[in-house]
Amino acid sequence: MILERPGFLWLLAAAIPLAAAFLASRRRRRMEVPDLEVWRAVARAQRPARGAAVVRDGVSLLLLLGALAAATLAAASPAPHAAPPVDWALVFDTSASMGASDGRHARAVAAADAFVRGLPAGDRVRVLEAGAVARARGPWRRAGEPLPLPSLPDERRADWEGALERAREGVRPEADLRVVAFSDGPVPGAAFAPAVATATGNLAVADLAWARPWNSTWIDVSARVRNCGSDTRGATLLLSCGSRLELPVPPLAPGDETTLHGRLNAPAGGVLAARLAGGDALAVDDAAFAAVPPLRPPRLLVVAPAGRSPFFQAALAALAPGLDDASGIAVPGPAADAAAALADLAFWDRTGPATTPGTAVFVASAAGPARIPADVLTPAVTGWAAGHPLLAGLDLSRLRVSRARPFLRAPDLDVLVDSAAGPLLVARLSGPSPCVALAFALEDSNLPLLAALPLLVRNSVTLLTADRPFPDLHTGEPLLPFPTGEWIVDDGSGPRRGEGPWVAPSPGVFVFSQGGRSRPAAVHFNCPDESQMAPAPPGRELPPHPAAPVPPWIPLTGVAAAAAALEALLSRLRRPRGAVAPTAPR
Repeated sequence: MILERPGFLWLLAAAIPLAAAFLASRRRRRMEVPDLEVWRAVARAQRPARGAAVVRDGVSLLLLLGALAAATLAAASPAPHAAPPVDWALVFDTSASMGASDGRHARAVAAADAFVRGLPAGDRVRVLEAGAVARARGPWRRAGEPLPLPSLPDERRADWEGALERAREGVRPEADLRVVAFSDGPVPGAAFAPAVATATGNLAVADLAWARPWNSTWIDVSARVRNCGSDTRGATLLLSCGSRLELPVPPLAPGDETTLHGRLNAPAGGVLAARLAGGDALAVDDAAFAAVPPLRPPRLLVVAPAGRSPFFQAALAALAPGLDDASGIAVPGPAADAAAALADLAFWDRTGPATTPGTAVFVASAAGPARIPADVLTPAVTGWAAGHPLLAGLDLSRLRVSRARPFLRAPDLDVLVDSAAGPLLVARLSGPSPCVALAFALEDSNLPLLAALPLLVRNSVTLLTADRPFPDLHTGEPLLPFPTGEWIVDDGSGPRRGEGPWVAPSPGVFVFSQGGRSRPAAVHFNCPDESQMAPAPPGRELPPHPAAPVPPWIPLTGVAAAAAALEALLSRLRRPRGAVAPTAPR
């Protein structure tokens, strides 16, 4: 037992004058009277009560002293020895699955608020978030103070290891640390983890792809839908890009997926969106996006000695109706270099640009990536990348080459046709200057006699003249839109300026522009770990708050009041009733 206000013990000094007053009242007094008979009669009549009167006087003293002691202890506020204080670290899961439609995030916030309100005054509380990066929401707070609201859950992962490590920061040496985790999954290392999740049904758009046939206003769309929950209901996939299309989602067993196909008329391009309708547990994974460039005739340029390139010109003849009117052929030189910089794709036949071009190129024989130092006669074709989009529909089994200077292998080059001496056809589709390069002149092979050449030219035109978006991103991933300088990003709600790396905030299509150049980037959420809706694990519920004991000053005050009341009653009983005290004659 401890005294919270020991200074009030000085009130016990009042017992000294109280005892002195009692002793003074017990002193005998001498009186002279003319006759003793009357006094003796009174004494005989009161003799049985004299002993009781004496006892009552002693009890009165004890009652008064007891009342004084009880009142003094009540004022000093005695309290039992307090238990060691506790520092409570409340860790909230801010990953996307906590944003499910069953209200688990709001349920976690309400449970934490109710729990903190009942904590003892000596405890402290701190709110932390387990997101992609563990972070604390303010300093330690006394129990009972309002809690800061955790961020809305929309991140792709929960860094529990980092959050539990941060929970140990600033803990008092004399306090016990207890971690309460509010999550829809198991959390190792937490003392308490109440179950907050109930919903289990969830569908997700796992992938979205599109392709536009040559010179067509239509785009072919394919979307992969996965069942990430324990049950599913009827749903519809909505495709939109200028026009709209609804595709029913067939019933899927847990963990299964299906690919839905559709065709949209989108001559102007824009944002291709695939959205699930019908409602499920998680909304953030119900959409996927892609940037579709508008249909426009590409401008092509063929650069060849003497302005003659019969093989390339013949291969491009079939594409002529879909080409820009400014397409043509040029003789190597400064004028050709300037014209190639304005073209969407330049074919260099037995020659090459004087400097690194800023546009896509198809180079045959003369220039391109690094090569071996000497020509190789009749290199035998050992294989080709049949799954590469540039070789879609090609059959190169009959390809023969009489003379070539194979390329040196490099990490940034895709080898499309290989030989024992080295690659004969390579491609670089990423970077500022994409290219396709042949290690031989067309007249040194039978490629012009095969149907593969016009198909290779068509595939190259389709891939290299299309607007090149940034690679698809996931929410929370960084992107450097341009190497230097300030850029502008627009997600459809208005432009915003920035500089340096950019972090994808949410799913959608974001268009970056700088100096007249613009490139879109599609951001997706697709994250199997967060989309997987499973039954809530067994929870470790929050501990109940112990019932608050009755403060000791309350019963002590009652004791003091009862003692004072009893002494007052005894004082009234001490006076004789119905007896007339004798008076001395005058």
